[in-house]
Amino acid sequence: MKTLNYNLTNDTTIKAMNAVDSVGSDPIMTVANRAANQAEFTLYYQSEDYAKAGNTSKIYYILNKFLIDAGRTLTLDKTDFGFGNEGYDLWMSVDAANQELDVIINI
Repeated sequence: MKTLNYNLTNDTTIKAMNAVDSVGSDPIMTVANRAANQAEFTLYYQSEDYAKAGNTSKIYYILNKFLIDAGRTLTLDKTDFGFGNEGYDLWMSVDAANQELDVIINI
């Protein structure tokens, strides 16, 4: 099993997984809010050809501006959403200043 670790702060968007990343049989993701206030977390798939000219990218939101209370942790597993990302990159973001999220993905 491979582990991916990310720290999201202050209105940051990152690509968490590439469309070619392989996912094991029991994936899990935890998102911990380290800030003293609520954090808005967004998680979505975007078609891998988004950077090509004539962009016809498709975006599918898993969570859109989902509020995570201060000091709380959200856990997602294969029953919450499909980790099979073939053809799609997995992106995530925290949507405002003064927000801090730690994300751990086991794939």
